[in-house]
Amino acid sequence: FKYSFITNFVGNRTFLSVNEKLAMADEKGKILTPFEYDDVLGFENGIARVQINYKVGYVNSSGKTIIAPKFKEGYDCYGNFILVYSSSWQSLGYQYVQKDIFGNVIDKGDVGMSGKFPIIFDRDGKLIYKGQFGEKIKFTSDFSLAVSERYINSGEYDYNLIDSKG
Repeated sequence: FKYSFITNFVGNRTFLSVNEKLAMADEKGKILTPFEYDDVLGFENGIARVQINYKVGYVNSSGKTIIAPKFKEGYDCYGNFILVYSSSWQSLGYQYVQKDIFGNVIDKGDVGMSGKFPIIFDRDGKLIYKGQFGEKIKFTSDFSLAVSERYINSGEYDYNLIDSKG
């Protein structure tokens, strides 16, 4: 026995485990990737969603990394879309200075807020859309279009349609 774990085949691909690391293999057992993945989170449309150190990335069915594992949140490939969310920091334009009772500065910084923004790649890993802070992405039922939704104010939203070319 060579592998400690073998996933179910999806199409003609599977993942094998050695020393708690996973690699992609074809139906004949040929290893297509290094044994480097901590987890396989999904496999849709020939694209595997993998994880290394709690970061999400993507590998195609040939074993080529198309998006390096660097995102905290990512979803399976649907249609021609791969959706990830990246963390961001947005300054509110205010600075603060904290002093002790003697007037010495003990802390200073920028006032802001953190959140996330969407990024859409195509199935080849090419960037087709980079959204804005707080924006959300949905897809049409046939996955031919992405729909961005951004809150403006007082219950108003801005919507945009994104095709597979961005």
